[in-house]
Amino acid sequence: MTISTAALPVSREEASVFQLIARIPAYLKLLFGMLRDRRVSGVDRALVIASLIYVVSPLDFLPDVIPVLGQIDDLFLITFTLGRLFERASRDVVLSHWGGAPEELDPSVLRKLLYFASLFAPPGRRGRLRRLARGAVGT
Repeated sequence: MTISTAALPVSREEASVFQLIARIPAYLKLLFGMLRDRRVSGVDRALVIASLIYVVSPLDFLPDVIPVLGQIDDLFLITFTLGRLFERASRDVVLSHWGGAPEELDPSVLRKLLYFASLFAPPGRRGRLRRLARGAVGT
């Protein structure tokens, strides 16, 4: 027996999260395109690559076994380096690697990402991430 998810009640925030999850392949394609593009600063590309290596590396300044802090340092590093990569690249370069509508790259995506991250955060940090999502830059 198959259960239809259309019959399940879904809030607007949950629907946005599901839409964001569905777009992950497009965001990854955008990221990899930006990392290969010579028009993007080599320093910015290197910082993103180094932060990704750091996150998957077993070596960690703040080990992940330390509650909250172990995960937040990784999240901060990725957020900072990706933000720098996309802020410093020209809009034409970003759009040349984006397969969707330009409106989908609106700053509201940051709010959705922060909200999505809050779903996986420890209970004490969920409220902080959600407040950050409501007050994200560019809103």
